[in-house]
Amino acid sequence: MASRTVYSLAFVLAASAGFALLSPEPASSRGLDPEPVQHARGGETLWIDGNLDGFGVAFRHEDHEQRNRGKASCVLCHHMNLPRDRNTGCDHCHSEMYRTTDAFRHEWHSSPAGGRVACWECHERGKPRSAVTAKPCVSCHKDLIPAGATIQVRQYRASGYAPALHQLCIGCHVTSGQKLGKPELARCANCHRERRQVVDAQALQFRERQLVGKRILLPAASKR
Repeated sequence: MASRTVYSLAFVLAASAGFALLSPEPASSRGLDPEPVQHARGGETLWIDGNLDGFGVAFRHEDHEQRNRGKASCVLCHHMNLPRDRNTGCDHCHSEMYRTTDAFRHEWHSSPAGGRVACWECHERGKPRSAVTAKPCVSCHKDLIPAGATIQVRQYRASGYAPALHQLCIGCHVTSGQKLGKPELARCANCHRERRQVVDAQALQFRERQLVGKRILLPAASKR
């Protein structure tokens, strides 16, 4: 009993000393590190692997198109276009893997080296400059939202690439699975079937400025 008392007292004293050495600053986190999204690669079959970890999805584009009203089905996924573009890819706005981003790019629009748009061209004179007092983007970009788009854009803060695609794809698969009596359509393994064989980026002469000097993973060429 005497030994237990001594060891308990020693533990309490050691713990007290440890807590005394802790920084008085409140605990904080810097949040998620930036993780730029990489473009989907391929043709009829797109390999979607935004963070190049090998656990992507082989998306058969034409197969999905044929199952959903043909060319009219584009607006099920492509709900916003860059100027002078059609069916803009998801990564252009959802450019970070997990963090939300400014899809509008306010700094670029107002920069002399960018869009060179004066404040008064978007914001009403004599009122505070905010999103509330700004003109809607479609007042300048007439073809921003394609006709019949099923996803309504209410703000220009784009969610992360992974949550955006998961919400879109899983939501559609849940609905389709209920109609077809195939609940497995919404399971992860239905799309993420297996880890793809990977190769060194240098073998494909892959060049991305933010990836220079790093060994990255890419899907090996398919034998099918």
